[in-house]
Amino acid sequence: MARNFQFVRGFLGKRRQQRSLSVNVRLLGAYHDGYIELRYPRVSRYALNVTDGERGHRDWRYDELRLSDRGYLVHEIEWSGLYATGVWVIETSDLEFRWCQSCDKVGNLESWTGAHAVSRRL
Repeated sequence: MARNFQFVRGFLGKRRQQRSLSVNVRLLGAYHDGYIELRYPRVSRYALNVTDGERGHRDWRYDELRLSDRGYLVHEIEWSGLYATGVWVIETSDLEFRWCQSCDKVGNLESWTGAHAVSRRL
């Protein structure tokens, strides 16, 4: 179950003209004994599709890692609901993973975010 999803904008250069986008995700573990945290630095493309969001994301059905035609890592996650599914596809430079049993329960992902975090609590 997704607990947090954050878009983080980064800026470089004198006029902050070089921009980047990172995505941070926190998921509740299957046994509710901790959290899976995923970080996608330097996201080049993403698509988040959920057909029945009123009931949440439900269960993580499967995920797949592959290389795009442009040489980026593509992480595709399919969510399974009672009647419907959703699919997340994120194209990124890299994927970072960590398991956390004693994370901040309110969903704070600050250790991976900068000053320009835009978060959406799920």
